[in-house]
Amino acid sequence: MKKVLIKILVLTLFLCGVVPEFASAKSGEIDSDALRIEENASKEYEVNVEKELGIELEQDMLMEVKESPDEVNVSTQLEAESMNVQTDMKINHETGEITVDGITELENGEKETNKFNVLIEEIEGNDFTATFVDDETGKEYKVSTIEAQSSIVPAIIVGIVSRFGIQYAIKKYGKKLIIKTFKKQVIKQGIKKVSKFSVSNKHLSNAKGRYRKFDTKSKSTVNKWIKEALQSKNVSFTINNNKKLSFVITANLKKKIGTKGETKIKIVIGWDGKIWTAYPIK
Repeated sequence: MKKVLIKILVLTLFLCGVVPEFASAKSGEIDSDALRIEENASKEYEVNVEKELGIELEQDMLMEVKESPDEVNVSTQLEAESMNVQTDMKINHETGEITVDGITELENGEKETNKFNVLIEEIEGNDFTATFVDDETGKEYKVSTIEAQSSIVPAIIVGIVSRFGIQYAIKKYGKKLIIKTFKKQVIKQGIKKVSKFSVSNKHLSNAKGRYRKFDTKSKSTVNKWIKEALQSKNVSFTINNNKKLSFVITANLKKKIGTKGETKIKIVIGWDGKIWTAYPIK
């Protein structure tokens, strides 16, 4: 049993990119703008992992993708000397929720089944940091391709999916996946953190300068408007043009909140729900 665990650990390190001989990065990226989810069609296709992700594999891996109007399903199968691993990652179009089911078959015939809910916390290019939550035990495993580190986990499916499945999904579906994945949790965390935000004095009515100003001198009133905007059902949610993953939320409060009669508010917020800035817009 000890030998089996050692083999699992070594293969996990390979899959998570800790051991460089397993997968080496190549130049070139997929044009995500040319790859879109077809909302009204269902299709299935195989993915050349080495070509699409720009890596070299020492083990045979098969990746298949099934797209439908409701979800994307990325199936991965790895055949190694000591075990076979099958994973099934689903991305819900409507909610952005990501789940992973996996079966690991060891050389002695023993099978291990795992299910995880995946919470992506940060994205830089095609790299990411995510938390895998075991559906049965609630235990959390941190996986990061940004820092090239991850938790050592008993289920090596985490390594496979985090390294290949999620990175492929990020490259293929780009902004659409990011927005769907983050929108719900960013707004939820933003509402919780409104009280910690202090609007810049330059955006208050008694400030000098040409900055957009709220029609109030009260920072607590501004926070009230921000919370109202975040709780609105009709918000615009887009990716902010910044190296650090962040978003722009705009909402029409349908009442005067700006010194020039503005009724809309613009909120810039980080992936973790921390509010960066807010001001009225036309």
